[in-house]
Amino acid sequence: MSRTPTALAVVAAALFACTACASSQKTVDTRRTLSVVRQAGFHDLVVRRPTGTDSVISVRGFLDQPFSPLTAVRFATVEAAKQRLANDQPLLEGTLSQQDRSALPDGFDAARLVDVQVCNVVVSSYNRDNDPALASRVERAVALLRREC
Repeated sequence: MSRTPTALAVVAAALFACTACASSQKTVDTRRTLSVVRQAGFHDLVVRRPTGTDSVISVRGFLDQPFSPLTAVRFATVEAAKQRLANDQPLLEGTLSQQDRSALPDGFDAARLVDVQVCNVVVSSYNRDNDPALASRVERAVALLRREC
């Protein structure tokens, strides 16, 4: 099934809207999050443990880039994940200040960004090329992660 940019935006909106589905207080550990992301078809992953979060799982080669094909940030609590998603709202809704917008990469399109909270994990993906295979893997990762909650 081929997806147009509009269809991908609809999928992203649906994933984002389902954030409320993850109201459980159950948490998922880093090992299980990594396993789920791999089951969804993401490989060559790196796990980092920066200050302020429990762990960050990302695709190798995109460690220092803010918009990668997949990043799963596992927080210690559901509340911390909710706060992270709340902090992302200006970017997702297109209400960033002029100064913040100027820091975005050339050609940035918020419709290509998926940012979903599932339990204590925030899954983000920036699909630069509107790749249907990438969108499908992200959807699968979110669905599998929801099963863990």
